[in-house]
Amino acid sequence: MLIPYGDRGLLIDFSDHKDPLGQVLAYQSQLQRAGLESIIDLVPAAQTLLVTFDRNPSQITLPELDAQAAAHSSGNAHIIEVSYNGDDLDELADELGVSTEELVTAHTETTWTAAFAGFAPGFLYLRPDLTNPHAKVFANISRRSQPRTSIPAGSVGLAGGFSAVYPQSSPGGWQLIGTTEARMWDIDRDQPALLQPGDTVRFQEKTC
Repeated sequence: MLIPYGDRGLLIDFSDHKDPLGQVLAYQSQLQRAGLESIIDLVPAAQTLLVTFDRNPSQITLPELDAQAAAHSSGNAHIIEVSYNGDDLDELADELGVSTEELVTAHTETTWTAAFAGFAPGFLYLRPDLTNPHAKVFANISRRSQPRTSIPAGSVGLAGGFSAVYPQSSPGGWQLIGTTEARMWDIDRDQPALLQPGDTVRFQEKTC
């Protein structure tokens, strides 16, 4: 569904699809690869993709979604080292009926895609590769019933089928499984956010 968004934008709504976020990511990738000069920005969300243009959208014909062409990531690949020492790791593994080692293996052997940003600057919702057999373990992870009032920057969490790294100290209710020294948000960098929508992430267990 195409929804006019001001005089220079279109909101593409995929909510009627069985996998809305998958469609968002696929079409975002396709448009990025197409390199249409009229497009100024792409803003993905859980079920929608906002496309802004340098002219009225009525003058532009967007391509149809090509699932095969869009299947490839258009972003950068990142490796993030994690110390799997999170406060919720052991209890979460018990709840899921797996060992701590199996949960860590699932997290590190899955490729994650930065789907969309939200909650705080540099906070990216990372979606697992659903074709990976390990990914099914993440679907049943809910937020904590009692959120924490303060979570340290660099905390790695799981919730609602996503993984994320807290870019700064903040309240939060995600299940914490580890910590990383990677700086997810740094205003002194040319691009403050380490991750951008469309990037891929592989987590790697820190051994020393």
